[in-house]
Amino acid sequence: MSLDGDQLIATWISSVGIGKWGAFAIMMAIVFFMGMFLDWLGIVMIVFPIFLPIMDMFGFDRLCSLFGGSESIRDYIAFPKNNAGRDVMLDAPGYIDQTQLDELYLELRKPEE
Repeated sequence: MSLDGDQLIATWISSVGIGKWGAFAIMMAIVFFMGMFLDWLGIVMIVFPIFLPIMDMFGFDRLCSLFGGSESIRDYIAFPKNNAGRDVMLDAPGYIDQTQLDELYLELRKPEE
């Protein structure tokens, strides 16, 4: 069950009308304030699920790729895919051979027409 809290927060931030730099300034102020009381790992664990949809909505992954000097934005996207929809790092979706299916007690059947 998903409550879609990340989308709720992203929608609320966009409706406030502060823009992407205003949202970025607020996020940095929150991280600065939390840094007075927590170490960096605690801050990341708390704010990452909240800040990620906001940064994704405003397109900060493109900004990170520019500052990082990367040739491709795919280096900063969580699960990059090529133009055919394949994950080149995991080679997914991939072929499943019969020994893997037997090991998991799975059987593939074609649908009856």
